[in-house]
Amino acid sequence: MAKGKPLLTVSVSPDADNDLWEIWGDNVQLYKNVDLADSYLAFLRTGINQLGSSYPDGRDVEGFPEFQYVILRRSKKGHGHCVIF
Repeated sequence: MAKGKPLLTVSVSPDADNDLWEIWGDNVQLYKNVDLADSYLAFLRTGINQLGSSYPDGRDVEGFPEFQYVILRRSKKGHGHCVIF
């Protein structure tokens, strides 16, 4: 059996954590619904944490070969957030 890429430990930088809380705040303002903002924040954090095993799915960041990105979307038609790692 072929060996896959190893699992990685995912950590969120303080700046990225601040961005996540800003997204939470934007959702509270836009939708006037704390539960929805909480749910969306949990969705984003889950997607970020899953990068430890799904990072081979990332796309290269043009001009920065040491970085990759994924777009996290709740639905195919919805907007998404770019996660760079």
